[in-house]
Amino acid sequence: MAKKNKTYPILAVAIVCGIALGVALYNSQPIVTQLRRWDVLPKADNVTELYFAKPSYLPDTYSPSQPVNFDFIVANRTSEPQNYTYNVVAVPEQSMRADAFTKAAVAVLPGQRITQSVALPVAHQGRVKIEVSIPELNQSIHFWVNEK
Repeated sequence: MAKKNKTYPILAVAIVCGIALGVALYNSQPIVTQLRRWDVLPKADNVTELYFAKPSYLPDTYSPSQPVNFDFIVANRTSEPQNYTYNVVAVPEQSMRADAFTKAAVAVLPGQRITQSVALPVAHQGRVKIEVSIPELNQSIHFWVNEK
């Protein structure tokens, strides 16, 4: 009969404990901060993401008597809380001058994404570009709608 090796269970327990300790240390903010200072961990991206919540569900038509409804997301991928001011405009294809206009602000914590719902009235005829922008970051997204 072969002898059982008693080191395998001890080794398995040591590996599990090491992984658990590593996870606990990695989730400790002071340790993570120090590891980033030493360039051991990647630094947080300093970007802001602006995108439509459900691009495939954006409206493609509108009625001048009803607002155009849609959602967009602002995601803060920086390491600091941010206050973003955004504009939403309706720009008729013929004049390319904004008419309907909404301006608002949103506070977003690091790593957080905020969904903003918009109901924008459109008083034009024909094809209209709906644009969301964060001017101070020079970021914008848009889609087109046609009158019903």
